[in-house]
Amino acid sequence: MAAVCFDANFGYSIETISVNEQSCTLSGAWNFDSLEDPNLSNIMQGRLLIVSGMLDSQHLSSKFVANVVDLNLFITDAAESAKDGLEKFNNYLEKNAKQYSEYMAIPPFERKLLPKVVRKKLEPIYAHSWKISFDELKPEMMLRQLGKRENIEGTPPNMKRLISTSWAIKHLVDRWREDEFQRRSRDYLYAEDNQFQILPNSWMKSLGELQEISRK
Repeated sequence: MAAVCFDANFGYSIETISVNEQSCTLSGAWNFDSLEDPNLSNIMQGRLLIVSGMLDSQHLSSKFVANVVDLNLFITDAAESAKDGLEKFNNYLEKNAKQYSEYMAIPPFERKLLPKVVRKKLEPIYAHSWKISFDELKPEMMLRQLGKRENIEGTPPNMKRLISTSWAIKHLVDRWREDEFQRRSRDYLYAEDNQFQILPNSWMKSLGELQEISRK
């Protein structure tokens, strides 16, 4: 991924972000005067782009064979997945409680002939709150919502918005990964599809589209 910010006074600032199942890492940041700089293609090509400022998303996508993604859609998807995980967990407990109640209602001598049903005692599933929003022109506001440091001392003025945006992305991806680990570590909830996703559904779809293009 890459965060891309434009400011009329400072030009274009870009930071790359690497994501896998174990970590989300801010990989490097640069500042450019123009999108025509030949070094930009090596940095931005084939990435998911999170843009800030007056930038033409369609132009960026076609110029660098990249996909522009929406951070607020990330938040919406993450919230829906968190809700789905909690609902699956609660439904599983309710189903188990009903099965146990029905099993215990059977006379003891008949129960001996049936598969034993055990009342499950499981650790509650944990999910972050996703009642947050992202303002691309004020990314430090999201850091404040998350209880994180808003500014890093010594950051050059031309990189401040970019660094705040990148850290906001990193914290959101880390929260997503923590929630996803909670869900996928419970095989009984996702027996049919227990594949760990490094990003929410809409961003994984955009990533898949880029991978499909690269194969052609």
